[in-house]
Amino acid sequence: MYRHTFAFVICATLLTGCGQSGEAYVFTADTVPGSSPEDQSAPEPGSNDRKIVYVAQLELAVDNLDEFSKLLRALVTRSESYISSSNNDRMRGDHRSAVWTLRIPVPQYELFMENAARLGTPESQNENAADVTAEFVDLTARIANKRKLEQRIVALLEKPDGTIKEVIEVERELGRVREEVERLEGKLRLLNDQASLATVTIRAREDLDYVPAENRSLGQRVAAAWSGSVSSAKTFLENVLVTCVGYFLAAVFWLAILFAAWLTGRRFLQDKPTAKPLV
Repeated sequence: MYRHTFAFVICATLLTGCGQSGEAYVFTADTVPGSSPEDQSAPEPGSNDRKIVYVAQLELAVDNLDEFSKLLRALVTRSESYISSSNNDRMRGDHRSAVWTLRIPVPQYELFMENAARLGTPESQNENAADVTAEFVDLTARIANKRKLEQRIVALLEKPDGTIKEVIEVERELGRVREEVERLEGKLRLLNDQASLATVTIRAREDLDYVPAENRSLGQRVAAAWSGSVSSAKTFLENVLVTCVGYFLAAVFWLAILFAAWLTGRRFLQDKPTAKPLV
């Protein structure tokens, strides 16, 4: 009896594993004793149960980066969101920039994007929405099936009519099933987190005299191009100067070492007694 039940559990495990590469395998009344088809069918998601993952990028030109940062943090607090990461670039002189990665509750997402765009002059804005409802339902069904298999294996272990070898094999299978359940539950938690909190990346650069491209005159576009060229040339010359200074200092260092070695060798030769010729 114990061996037949163990063989059934192994076959059920192999069947559930086949669903990992495609759709999840759902046990039927023929494969799960004591269960009915109504108990094993996954519920159809309603319109309010859909899982949508929102990802957005917003690039802004601002007058003052420090003031923008304060306003953005206040907006994040009001929308009950949080800053996942931030990075400030203060190596570009007058044109400072910063990047924030934010997690926004989905109910606050649209209002947050509208308010954030008002904090500066939008240069670009991209929004993507991915429906992951099918993946969510699939993971939920697979976890439920694995849990049922786990319960059957536990019940099998409670029977005293098995050999030690069979018990070890069943315990090994139980550990594998529980590990699979933990992995699937981790994916489900990640999916829930992505669907409940939108991910918004905001890039802001400081430009006091910024004028949107569609509002620029010919003279302003020429001036902007000239300013960009001058800024690029300035950055290039600064990099060349820093590189030259670095090489110069390295050359001075090695010349000093060589000169010290030369002096040491010269003194050693002068202090060395010369051998007198034999008469």
